[in-house]
Amino acid sequence: MPFYSAVYDYYDNEETRRKRADLSDEHVAFIEDLLAREIILVATTWGAEDPPGGQIVIEADSTSEAREIIMADPNARSGCGVVTINEWRPVAGPLVETLAAQK
Repeated sequence: MPFYSAVYDYYDNEETRRKRADLSDEHVAFIEDLLAREIILVATTWGAEDPPGGQIVIEADSTSEAREIIMADPNARSGCGVVTINEWRPVAGPLVETLAAQK
């Protein structure tokens, strides 16, 4: 099954920070649900010195299924920023071997 990356680029302003804080419990519940269903490969957040955002890499059958999964995230539907979804194909590094061994 292919992997898809959802990159979250949040707007960097007080209104967006408040909105994301208000949605925090729902966002965590969304991530925990995907983890329980073994859909997430990795979820990240950008560093403290970077613009606000992060990335979720999931397994899905198609780009449309990945979009459907990610757009169920309260943060993705909140208007707090832009979410870009692309197929994710690791080509080098230890993770490639780990993923190949799991198939």
